[in-house]
Amino acid sequence: GFAYDPVGDGKTVIRGGFGAFYYTRLPGLFLNDATIVTPFSNRIDLIGSVPGAFVGGGLTNPLVNEPQFVATFPQRYILATVPKNTVFPTPIAAYGLQPGISWKTPVTYGWNLTVQRQLTPSSLLTLSYVGNAAAHLRQDQDLNPAQYIPGNTAFDALSTDQRRVYSGCSPTVVTNCSPIFSDIIMNSDSGNSHYNSLQASVTIRPGRGLPSVLHNLTMQANYTYSKAMLEVAQTGSSGITDVGSSKGSGMSYYDPRQFSFNRGPAPYNRTHVFTFSYVLPLPTFSGASSSLVRQTLGNWQWSGLFTAESGDSMTVLAGTDVSRSGLGADRVNYAGGPGHEGTGAQTNATACSTAVKFCVPFLNASLFALPAVGQYGNIGAGAITGPGGWNYDMGLTKSFIPWGAHENLRVQVRGDFFNVLNHPWFNDPSLSYVGSNFGRITSQSNSERVIQLAMKVFF
Repeated sequence: GFAYDPVGDGKTVIRGGFGAFYYTRLPGLFLNDATIVTPFSNRIDLIGSVPGAFVGGGLTNPLVNEPQFVATFPQRYILATVPKNTVFPTPIAAYGLQPGISWKTPVTYGWNLTVQRQLTPSSLLTLSYVGNAAAHLRQDQDLNPAQYIPGNTAFDALSTDQRRVYSGCSPTVVTNCSPIFSDIIMNSDSGNSHYNSLQASVTIRPGRGLPSVLHNLTMQANYTYSKAMLEVAQTGSSGITDVGSSKGSGMSYYDPRQFSFNRGPAPYNRTHVFTFSYVLPLPTFSGASSSLVRQTLGNWQWSGLFTAESGDSMTVLAGTDVSRSGLGADRVNYAGGPGHEGTGAQTNATACSTAVKFCVPFLNASLFALPAVGQYGNIGAGAITGPGGWNYDMGLTKSFIPWGAHENLRVQVRGDFFNVLNHPWFNDPSLSYVGSNFGRITSQSNSERVIQLAMKVFF
């Protein structure tokens, strides 16, 4: 990092810095996870062979109708004592590291260039460019997706596991083939992302340079204009979740388009973010002739926090296995024209059903359609902009000494008003095309107005 005063008057400072941050625990987490999945740990899901076996009394002893497990349950082994003739129920899911590579520790590079300018003795303006790039993030990939062969109705009629790449079945072999594997999840270190932003802030502290009524004001205003991008599909929480929590790309591993299919704005991308907070002592009314006015209206402190954000980046899913890949992340086709996804998809939003109690129209469902069988959909990752919103919380606080001769006894009364204007901040709409509420919002992220009154006694 560095700091430079170009003028030499101490009022303008240019700062910058660069850093690299390593997540050293990830390889250990993965290797630990790998020991608790097949084939090192075998999980058997029991399904009652007798109708109603798991209803009523059967629920207390799920093995009562599975006599083949009663004598040996539970089986507990360490790796050295696992029976060599153990038979795994098929098809099984397998997990492993990408072979032939040297695993690299995930790293995030961060940098910034900042200019700070003192506007008045009590106010400061800050402008910054802030960016980061992450590399070697954990990425899951399914090496055993199901296949779809156009025109081959016999092959397409097989189950998802039977149509997988490593299943024993093929377009010409559709009988007497029993798949051994379901998903084969390979974990690699190929995930990466980047973030760029312009950040501006104004800070005001109590002091000179402001109108007298604001001399004791404390204020902070921040604005960020940014873009966060993911280059490839990652696991659910950027690489620290359990193995198999994600199948990675929604497109087949063997399709060369799979990486571009998942390149786009990150789910947490919000172009505009603004926050404004303040603490302002209100007039004391010390000159009022009425003691009641001085005691009730004077010496209050007013504080607040206002937050406003543009919408996040959303990916619209088909909600059904149109591609016949078994990956569960097919998308829809967008008919609104290229480059107009953003907020154009909200034009003439589809009305809500009267049967839904809380519902806000958001997307125009007529602009979306399921792709043809065997296709993944043409809408990009993060192509749709979600609902933005704002929220305002406020507080009023007053501290006083009830008896002047007892200054060690102090009372504070306060009122906290959350979402004081009772303005809803909506969650994202349903993004599953086959869902009954597709494109409609059915919940909000902030609560309705909440007022909290409290009194504290300090002694």
